[in-house]
Amino acid sequence: MEQILNEYCKQFNPGLLLLSRPTGSGKTYTVLDFIYSNFEEFAAQNRKILFITNLKKNLPIDELKKRFVADGKEDEFDKYVLFIDSNIDTVLKNLLAIDDEIPDQFKTEIYKKLKSHIEILQNRQLPKEVKDSWETEIRKIIEPKFRKTIIEALKNNFKAKKDRISAIKNDREYQWIGKLYPAVFTDEKTVFFLSIDKFVAKNTTLIENSYYFNERFIEKALIFIDEFDTTKEAVLNNIIKSGLQHRVDLLDLFLNIHNHLMPNECPELLIKESEWFQKKSSGKNWLSPRQQIETFREKANSIFTTYKLQHTCKSHKDFSTNKRNFLFYDYQFHNVLDRHQRIEIIEDSQTLTNWIKAFDTKTKKTGVDIHELLSNITGFLTYFQTEIKYLADNYRHLKDENKSINEAFSLEFAVKSVLNHFRLDDRDVEFLTSKILEDDFSYGLQTDKGTIQRQGFYDTGFRYHDIVDSDEHDTLSKIYMFNFSRTPESFLAGVCSKAMVVGISATAGLYTNIGNYDLEYLKSRLGNSFIRLKEDAIIRLKNAYSEATKGYDQVVIKTEFIGTDSQKEAIKQLEELLRDRESAQALWNDLRHKNTDDDEKSLEFSFGRYVRALTAWKYFLDHPDCHAFLCLFTKFPQPSDPKFDLNILYEYAKLLLDDKKDVIDGSVDDTIFLLRGENFDENKKKLLNELKDNKRRFIISTYQTTGVGQNLQFPIPSNLEPIHINSFPKHSDMDINGIYLDSPTNLLVSIFESNLKDDDFIKYIFQLEFLRENGAFSLNTFKSKLDEAFHRYIGRYKPKRKAEDFISLYNTGAYSLFLNKIIIQAIGRICRTNMKAPTIHILADASIRKHLTRFSIPEDVIPVREYTALLELAGESTKQSEDLIEAQNRASNNSNQSSAHIRRQLKTPWTPKTIKEWQNLKVKKHLLHFWTLGVLIIFTKVALVFLTISW
Repeated sequence: MEQILNEYCKQFNPGLLLLSRPTGSGKTYTVLDFIYSNFEEFAAQNRKILFITNLKKNLPIDELKKRFVADGKEDEFDKYVLFIDSNIDTVLKNLLAIDDEIPDQFKTEIYKKLKSHIEILQNRQLPKEVKDSWETEIRKIIEPKFRKTIIEALKNNFKAKKDRISAIKNDREYQWIGKLYPAVFTDEKTVFFLSIDKFVAKNTTLIENSYYFNERFIEKALIFIDEFDTTKEAVLNNIIKSGLQHRVDLLDLFLNIHNHLMPNECPELLIKESEWFQKKSSGKNWLSPRQQIETFREKANSIFTTYKLQHTCKSHKDFSTNKRNFLFYDYQFHNVLDRHQRIEIIEDSQTLTNWIKAFDTKTKKTGVDIHELLSNITGFLTYFQTEIKYLADNYRHLKDENKSINEAFSLEFAVKSVLNHFRLDDRDVEFLTSKILEDDFSYGLQTDKGTIQRQGFYDTGFRYHDIVDSDEHDTLSKIYMFNFSRTPESFLAGVCSKAMVVGISATAGLYTNIGNYDLEYLKSRLGNSFIRLKEDAIIRLKNAYSEATKGYDQVVIKTEFIGTDSQKEAIKQLEELLRDRESAQALWNDLRHKNTDDDEKSLEFSFGRYVRALTAWKYFLDHPDCHAFLCLFTKFPQPSDPKFDLNILYEYAKLLLDDKKDVIDGSVDDTIFLLRGENFDENKKKLLNELKDNKRRFIISTYQTTGVGQNLQFPIPSNLEPIHINSFPKHSDMDINGIYLDSPTNLLVSIFESNLKDDDFIKYIFQLEFLRENGAFSLNTFKSKLDEAFHRYIGRYKPKRKAEDFISLYNTGAYSLFLNKIIIQAIGRICRTNMKAPTIHILADASIRKHLTRFSIPEDVIPVREYTALLELAGESTKQSEDLIEAQNRASNNSNQSSAHIRRQLKTPWTPKTIKEWQNLKVKKHLLHFWTLGVLIIFTKVALVFLTISW
């Protein structure tokens, strides 16, 4: 691995390199060695090294520091390395320690309130809900106010950024700021450790305006992303959060822009061309800033007059007054809730109203299709945002070219300056600024792909419109838009176009786009910058892993599938475990009595989970060599939980112990150890100490709690003699030698829970889009699942009538890939050291067997031996027919997207830019493989139009 890093990571070229090495193989150790050996060279080149992972507590900054300390270079560590934490966490951690250093002028009322809150939080007995409430108040209100006083003091006393940082470094009155907010030194550092959440958020340095990391530092940088595939979830959550915050009244926003554009005059300062603009636009058909603003007016006025937007839009009484209506758009519109209706805008000049009416799709069109109106307005807003960004770029370069200004003018301030010139509302300015800054990064991706290839879901995302009627706006209807134009894939592609990204994870190379970034898309977008390891490099890595695990020849790996989907069979299995028919039946009866609202399927699932948990417990009792046994479920048993009651689990566990009391130390309650997320570190420390003290433990936890990056190895007890599996120095800890893997049923969002949350609803739609891109199902199935999701979102039930309504997302190849990723990572929790018990026990829920049989490991992914053993037990199945269906679905999806784009182009006036795009279109390479006859006919029409224009 060291050789691979030296080959690819020292070069200046951007791209993506994936290293799928198994858990415990020393990935992080090798990366830290590389960073330590090369940080000075990167500093000399003014290049940055970033180490990013999902959880900040897993950042190995202390391990890197040990290398510096060992060589007597601790001062250099402080000089070059920085952990970038959130503002709230640095303040909570540091404020009380430096209180004496803070001058009285900063100890305002807000400071005193901040300090008192932090002092109260030191009380470990504080109830969790109280602690969370106080931390929220600090994060949202108190700390930002205190930080603002510091920023104002620095700006008032020091006009230039360099003077502010100099004061923080050298002036005793301000040195405490650097201790409280270490991010002030960001510019001066070379190596950064941060979480993925921090990487996608703004960096606040106090000495200048906040900025996104993709605006600064990543050009020609080297970025290591640990647990690469799991970071997609964090990026997706950020996108969803931003999209939900930016709900916009579409018509109101457009009318505000239109109405303010019409009478506005442009000052010379806004339309003057900067040197940067003149150089950038040289030889291109760019509009001048003055022409651009005039084009805004023309386009806005054309839409305004065409659709008579001087009239109010209002739902007709026959359309809907008591219901919500949704229109969904990815590359085409879907009228969800009732896809057999067409919604039109009907002008009524007498009442000065544009009525929103619904018609059967088979009837003749009489008005304007609402799809057309929404598409044109959305298209205008996209164009407006893109060109405002160019105007802002021109303006900030004008500011930068002014020698009398000491520091760079930020893009954010430039965008706001341009938007405020048009006198838009503050709310609209904030919305548009956020969209411009967020979307700009993906648009900046350089690619040789043609226009059609850039019209897919990953590049354009999706949006939906919510038509709302309310007594609060009784004379008009609101058409709200929720726009999710970014995807984790387009974000990552943007990063990889500027920096060399090294993705490190045991499962980084798995092709599961619901559990990983879509590698096929990234290959398409990055081209040669998507680096696949050569065959000889893969062989070297596999040989190195074989050498590091050669001692497994002395280890026995026992694997077994347990459980059943049949309720009758489950009762029979429990009866055999207990050797008591009445007790087995009593558990089923008790479960039915406590869950009267559950259907039979839910009851059978809950009962089956009890049986699997007790089967694993019985296995633990029957195998005394199993010192620690980790059971992973999707939820914890809780006292009096009607679906998974901890007290019932204890009760039946004691029944099974009846004749085996000598195989555990202490009581059942002590032996069964619940490793929860709350106070996890304290609970984990207690568990590891008990294991070290020769106490056997049956550990119950969840996939989420003991997820990626958690280390559960424990100090070797005096009565155990583990096997040293390689020639590396013996580890002082050993691994857990037993695990049970329940089926991870919560991998996809459940839309059938009561009160479906907004973020879960959006995440489910993203998952549907990911599955469709994967070829998991057809367009009709996608529409069916989309309709069902919107019905559930507003509390309605959609009856199942067609075949696609009954298709389960859990029976797709894409889901199987995702599940295998989770299983590989879960087994990795017991594969951290080179000290193994002579026997390793692996139990798994029988229901996951079918997902293992349909899985094949990619050539460049190296699995741990424990997973390989489970995979071998599952066996193999032929899945050629399934692969063919998925390929057909992907081809159909590509064809539909291409067709939709061509149809849009036919309705759009030709420009020099669109003509050039068609000239450069790489038809043979990307499209002709899968195009249908209909698409080819449309393309032929476009070609004829294009030839006419050319002639």
